[in-house]
Amino acid sequence: MDNIRHSVDGTRLIVFPEGHIDSANAQDFEETINELRSRGSYDEIELNCGQLQYISSAGLRVLLSSQKKMKNAMKLTKKNSKEIN
Repeated sequence: MDNIRHSVDGTRLIVFPEGHIDSANAQDFEETINELRSRGSYDEIELNCGQLQYISSAGLRVLLSSQKKMKNAMKLTKKNSKEIN
């Protein structure tokens, strides 16, 4: 993962990962997501994948784990913020 930016919109945390999420950095990504979640009381996490070029199975595990912790209140979007189907 080259960089991870975030913003807050009310009770929604929006995360903007850039580059790659793979086995080499998936744990760092998970720790960053958990740290951001612990800073506030969020009803939803939006992961904007517009600048994400690659995600491995290790990265997907982090997404599924985070979604479970948020009780399915996590969604993936792309650059134009339309939900990925």
